[in-house]
Parts: sequence; C-alpha cells; structure tokens
Amino acid sequence: MKIKPKLKAALIPVVCCSILTVSFALFTVQLNKDVLASVNQEITENERRTSTSMTAKLNEKLAVLSSLSSFIGGRNVQSDNSVLDTMHSFSKNGAFVQTFVADQNGDSITDTGTKSNVAGYHFFKKSLSGNKVVCDSGASPLFGKESLLFSVPVYRDKTVSGVLLGVSDTGPAKDILNTPVYNGAGSRLLIRRDGSVILQSDTPFDNHEKNLFSFLLNANRENNSSVDSIRSIIGHSASGTVPCRSGGKVSYLYLTPVSGTDWYLVAAVPDDTVFSAFRHILLLSGIPVLGTALAFLLLGTYAVTLLRRKNSDLKKGSQELNALAANIPGCVQRCKYDGSLTMVYCSDGFLHLTGFTSEEIDRFFHNQFIGMIYEPDREAIRHSIDIQLQTGSVIDVQYRLRRKDGSLIWILDKGQLMAESGLEAELYCLLTDITGQREIMQELEISNERYKIVLDQSDSMIFEYDILNAMVSHSSSSLYMFGSDRIIRDFPDSVLKSQIIHPDDVAMFRSLFSSVKDGAHSAEGECRLKDKKGAYLWYNIKITTIFNKDGKPVRAIGRISDITCQKEATQKLMQKAQRDGLTGLLNKSATKVSIEQALVGNELSALYIIDVDHFKEINDNLGHMFGDAVLAGIGGKLKKLFRASDVVGRIGGDEFMVLLKNINDLSLVAEKASAIHQSLKQTFGNDSKHYCISGSIGIATYPKDGLSYTDLYKKADAALYEAKRRGRNQYVVFDNNIAALRSMNAAAEFRNTLTPTLKNTLKPHKSFQDDMLSYVFDMLYHAKDTDSAVGIVLKIAGERFHVSRAYIYEAAPDHSCAINTHEWCAESPDAPSSHTQYIAARDMDGYFDLFNEEGIFFCGDTGQLPHPLRGLFQARGVRSLLHLAIFEGESLKGIVGFDECDPNRIWPLEEIDSLSSIAKIISLFLFIRHFGNTDGGDKWKPSSGS
Repeated sequence: MKIKPKLKAALIPVVCCSILTVSFALFTVQLNKDVLASVNQEITENERRTSTSMTAKLNEKLAVLSSLSSFIGGRNVQSDNSVLDTMHSFSKNGAFVQTFVADQNGDSITDTGTKSNVAGYHFFKKSLSGNKVVCDSGASPLFGKESLLFSVPVYRDKTVSGVLLGVSDTGPAKDILNTPVYNGAGSRLLIRRDGSVILQSDTPFDNHEKNLFSFLLNANRENNSSVDSIRSIIGHSASGTVPCRSGGKVSYLYLTPVSGTDWYLVAAVPDDTVFSAFRHILLLSGIPVLGTALAFLLLGTYAVTLLRRKNSDLKKGSQELNALAANIPGCVQRCKYDGSLTMVYCSDGFLHLTGFTSEEIDRFFHNQFIGMIYEPDREAIRHSIDIQLQTGSVIDVQYRLRRKDGSLIWILDKGQLMAESGLEAELYCLLTDITGQREIMQELEISNERYKIVLDQSDSMIFEYDILNAMVSHSSSSLYMFGSDRIIRDFPDSVLKSQIIHPDDVAMFRSLFSSVKDGAHSAEGECRLKDKKGAYLWYNIKITTIFNKDGKPVRAIGRISDITCQKEATQKLMQKAQRDGLTGLLNKSATKVSIEQALVGNELSALYIIDVDHFKEINDNLGHMFGDAVLAGIGGKLKKLFRASDVVGRIGGDEFMVLLKNINDLSLVAEKASAIHQSLKQTFGNDSKHYCISGSIGIATYPKDGLSYTDLYKKADAALYEAKRRGRNQYVVFDNNIAALRSMNAAAEFRNTLTPTLKNTLKPHKSFQDDMLSYVFDMLYHAKDTDSAVGIVLKIAGERFHVSRAYIYEAAPDHSCAINTHEWCAESPDAPSSHTQYIAARDMDGYFDLFNEEGIFFCGDTGQLPHPLRGLFQARGVRSLLHLAIFEGESLKGIVGFDECDPNRIWPLEEIDSLSSIAKIISLFLFIRHFGNTDGGDKWKPSSGS
C-alpha cells in the first residue's frame, strides 16, 4: 500500500519527532543515571575525606592524651605534683579545655584540683578495660554542653591503673562540618548510631528535633523505608546514600562512619540542587524544533561544563583536606595493607619529617614504606601490626625511621584499617615524632640502674615499701632471703606465709609494718630470718616513712642489717653474768629469775635450800682456796644429781638452791633430798686433825606450800631452820607444824641469840646501837602494856635515827583496809602532824610485791615507784621509806614503817640494818600479843594509847 505524499510528509516529522523524543528521553534517562552516579561518587568521596579528616583530628587528640597517659603511668597522682602541673599545662596550651585523671574506683581529679566520681559512665568502664574512647558531652553532665570527651587508659606495670580524660571544645569538629557540601547547597550532621544529633553545620539541615530518625518519621510516612535503610547501613558500619522526603521535597542523605567512634557523618543534599540542570534539559526537550543536533550539542556542552565544575570542587576539597592534614601535629599517611605497606598518600609533614621528597621516596623506596623503617625493626613491626589487626582494626606501634640525613628518629604510629567493599584494605595513619620522649625515658632508666647499683653494693639490705599497693622492692643482696623476685607483692602477708620469719618473731615483724602503715614516722625491731641453709640469723630492721602532701603514709624506706654476731656476743655475756664464777652454777639473781619463770601451771615442783654444815671450819683451818675447791666439788655433784631442765644455783657462800621440776611422784622429793644429803657428807683434814661437813636441807613444794618464789623461799627457809634446830645433817619438808613451832620459839631464840650475835659481829663504834637494840628488846619483853611500850620504842627509834615519822599499820579483820594503830611524828616543819588513819586496800595495789623474801621494802626515792603508789606516798610528803612486813604464819597482818620527808636524806646501810632489826623486834612482840589474845574481840582495833 502506497503512502500518500502528504501523509508521508506528515509521518516523517511525526516519526522524526517520535524518534527524537524517544532518543532524547532515553538519552536523558541514561544521562540522569550517569550524572547521579557521578554526583553520588563525588559526594561520597568528599564525605570520606571529610570523615578521614575528622578521624585524624580525633586521633590527634587521642595521641596527645596518650602521651600524657604514658607520663602519668609511672607516677603517683596523689604525691607527684608534676602530674597535675603537666595536666594543667595541656589545658593551658589549648590541647584540651580540661583534663581529668581517675583511679580504678572512678575517683577523679581535674587539672585544677576539682574531684568527682566517673565510675558509672560507659567511657570510663571501656577505658578501664584498655580501650580508647571518643564521645560527646551527652555521655556525662559533668563536662557541659557542646564539648567532646576523650578517654584513654593509664597503664602501670602493663596493668590498667586508671583512666585519663580530656575535654575539648567542638570548634575543630564544627570547622570540618562547615566544609562546603556540593557547592555549599548541602548541610552536614554529626549523629550517634541511635540517630541522636551531636553537631550541625552552620547551614543546618531542616531538622528541629534532637534525633534524625524521629525527624524523618515525623516528616513523612514514606520515610519508614529510608529510616530502615539508614539503620541497616549503620548496623553494618558501612557507607551509603539514602533518599528521604521532608515538606514535599526529596533530599539525599550521604552516610559515612567516623572511624574510632560510634558517630556517623551525614551530608544532606536537596534533590532540586542535584537535578536542577536536568530539569532544565527536560524543559528544553519540549522544543523539538531546535533539532537533535542543537539539543545534543547543548546537552553535551552543559554536561562537560558541569563535570568540569564538579572536578574543580573535588580538587578544592582535596586541597582543603591537605591543608588540614598539614596543620595537625605529626603527619598523615595512607598506605595499602600489604607486605610492603605501599604508600598511597602522605602529607607534607611526612616529607618534612623524613627529609625526602615525593620523587625521592618513589625512586629510592618505590613508595614502599617498609623500606624507610630501620631494618632491625621491620620484622617486629610487620608482626605487631598483623597481631593487632587480628583482634581489631586499630594499630598502635613504635619504631625507628631512617631520615635522609642518616639519623634515626622514634615514631609513634597510630592508625585505622579501612576496607571498602571490593577495594583493597588501606591503613590511615597518624605518625608522631617521639624521639625526645624516648630520650627522657632512657635517661630515667639509666638513673634507676644507678640507684639499683648503689643498693646492690650496700652491706645492708635496702628495701622500699609501697604502702598503698602493698609491694616491696629490694636490693639484690637480699635475694636469697626474699626469693628471686625483686618485687614482692601482697606484703607483708606473702613473706609471712613463706615461713622465713621465726615463729616467735612473726607478731613483732607484722607490727613493725603495721605501725608504719598506720602513720608512725619510723619503726625499728629485731627478728630472726631463715638463711639458705635453714638456720635462723638475727637481723635489725629499721624503717622510715614517707608521707604525701596530705600527711598520709605512701612509701617507706627500710634497712635490714645482720646482727647475729652482736647477739651471740651479748648472749655469751649474759650467760657469763648469770653464772657463779666458782661453781659454774646460776648465781643468786639468775636462780631467782629462773625459778619465777618455771613456776607456771599446776605441775608439781620442789624447792630445796641447802646449807653446808661446818663449812667455816674448812675455811678457817684448811684455807679459803681449799674451801673454794670444796664448794666447786659440791656444785659439780649437784649438777649430776639433777636434770638439765631443773634449776640449780648458788645463792650464798655455802648455800645452794635447787628447783626440781615436773615431779610425777612425791617420793622423788625425798629420794633427791637423801641423795643430796649423802653427797655432802665428806671429811677433810691433814695429818693432825680432820674436819667433817654435811648438809642441812629445807624443802617446800609447789603449789601446795606457795605459788610464788617468795612464798616457797619462806617455807623452805623455815624448813631449813627446823633442820638446823634439830641438830643439822638432815633434811626437813615444810608443813604447818613447822610454821607454828617456829613462831612459838622465835621470841626465846631471838632473846638468846640477838645480843651475843650483835656483840660479836658489830664494830666497837656501833655499841650505842647495840645497846639500843638490847634496850628495845628488854622494854618490850618486860612491858605490861605492849601498845604503850611500842609507842615509846617508835619515838626513841625516830629521834635516834632522825626520821620524819615512825608508825605501824595493821590489817583490818576483813582485809578491806590497813589501820594506823601506832604512830610517832617528828617535831619538824617537813613532817605532817598526823598520818592517814586508814588506807583502802585498792590504793595499795602492787605494794606487797615490792617486799623482798625477808619481808623488807626499802625505797630511797618514792618518785621512782609505780602509779598509784607514787601518788599515795608523795601526797603525804614521803620522799624515802623503810617498811617491814608483820606475818602471822602465812598471813600478812601489818607493817612497821619509817618515813623520811627530807629529799636530801641519805640512808646509811648501818641505819637500815638497825631500823630493820628494831622493826623485827616490834613485829615479834606484836605477834606475841596477838597470839596470846584468844577472845578475838578487839585484837586488830587501833590502840588509844598510841
């Protein structure tokens, strides 16, 4: 069928128009896709650079904070003022607005001294686990609005000991956000993963809410899918583009993660800005008369112009990024994560740091960064980077770099591994020159080594006690004692558990360090420590405490010195001082001490007092040297008769004392007494005459006859007295009959023996005192009124010997107090006119412990007495005194006393002996008076006649 020419003429324009329209439409659609892809790529790349720039800025802050953390890690924040000073200088030079340092409990202090607790915040918990954290001010109300928070761990001995916090303003981040987006038509947001907005650019996105997701959902229901897409991108930590609607307009959101944080960079570009040119082309397509050529020409020209403009924008953005990288401390580098760390980009700072140009790096190293690292460090760096990237995407390494001039510099390299889908992984790194810091650390190590050498060469063992951390570091000279580790943890418990301290010294050792820990300025003590062979040696430990500015103990320096030789010499001297030089037995004082120490518990023991009969004849006739040999022989025999655990001593010229301990059977007491008796029977002499010696022995048993040394001594002495009374050469065991018999015979024996004894023993110039003793005895013996006679005797004795006061106290029947029954006072201004009538028993606590075994108590200075006795006597003006106890059997019934109020009074030995004898005579007749009074009515009442 033929087409009519008119129709054909009409169809050609229609077909041409149709072809033109279809072709133009297809071209427009394809061009629209291509340009949209190009714009998306351009904006995505620009946003990635912006994200990298922000990451570099944040890493710069973290690097600065980490260097401060390394400085703090080796020091005590509480005691080292340089820590707060350094923190303050960081804030002052603008690195941070404010810095905090917190311990493991979250207790923090700022560079200005303000204290708070950050234990509950997530950034603190993450950093305490060893992570570096960057977050905004919404993480804590402590740091104010519009601020960024940087948090790094503080290490001490490779262990996290705290957290260092830095607060920075948002200025640098805000500058990055204000970098133009697509010719300035777009805007930027910095959001968290939950969509909450942190910062906006000065050209804000049309968002009046604090959360991007909430804004999109409220703006248009169709944005549900857009919000889901955004959450999916964020959930995969990827980059992406999502369209959204707001107010009837379509915008494109470009999402880019900020590495090292939980933040996302969001660039919002309006749809009409992206496609404004293409809408104009679509408008022009309605004018088909301009022809395909003109349309394609115009479209091609516009497309080229547009691409050139976009390329210019990209170049400008790249220049701005380079300018930012050039102005940060250190330098920025991007390299491929391959075996050679091939460099893709480096800032001008890197060229300045190494001294090479870009061409020289390419020519000498073929852009392989591994070749620029100091050769001995290369393999270690490769291994360290691989290990760190196996567990994360962040690297933190230190190595040496060879500069162009041949010098070596130390580099701190902190980087992030970035891996885009389908692209080769790359490392974005911030390199910082730390050569100066390494030199300071090396000088510190040399100083510590010098200190260690000084400690090791010291004769004494020097140690340092870290009180807060319960650790001790010590010199190597004490390694054998405390083990091979120079650091001892959990001190002193760990040392006590090692059992190197002698069990008897554990409490003292613990108390030494407890007192220092409690604030004592120093402590010193002696203890026994086990050596390598297991033997215990004596050591002196002296500790001096170091306090912080708050006055709290933080450290202590101590010295341990071996004093084994001094101890052994002292012990030898003590043993020599405790021994009788003639017999080798214990001397009198050592015997008493040993017996007192042995009288514990309820184990049966026996005390023997042994007197050698007729020994004076040996000395007088055979000579003192022969007598000494006899005594030495007796000492040797006594040693053989008793065990090493028993106490054997010489207490006088020819008197010996033995304590037989741990007796299982009372028959052993008699057996030992018979053995002693037999061993002492000996005969000595010359051709003309022979002399015999024997032994009189008095025995008292513990605990039946007494619980103290004094009680047993009195009972054994009474038994010895009875053995001598019976004719000597025998032993007597004490019982109550002996006590009664001795009391009944005491007056007669004293009367028969006193005067001739005094006459035979006292020197001629003492005859007045001899006469006085005889006079006193006669007066009391013939007196019908004993109480009146006692009063006269006290007056005569007081005036003769010039004492301030003479008196008698007798015990009340219930022993609740002592009653003043007789008293004489001198007519002197220093002597009070009357003594206290009653003294309560509670005021005399410890008084009777001061009497010796003979019942005598003499004190030349009452100021030396223990409290409250010192106050009791000094309140009455007494400066010195002489007291004699009055006994009835085993019961103490009173005292005869002589007081002196003159502080300059000197008591000659002769006066003490004479007054003691007078007091004994008085006590004897008081006892006879009481013994003869059987009605019991008023025998202890005060006498009115006195």
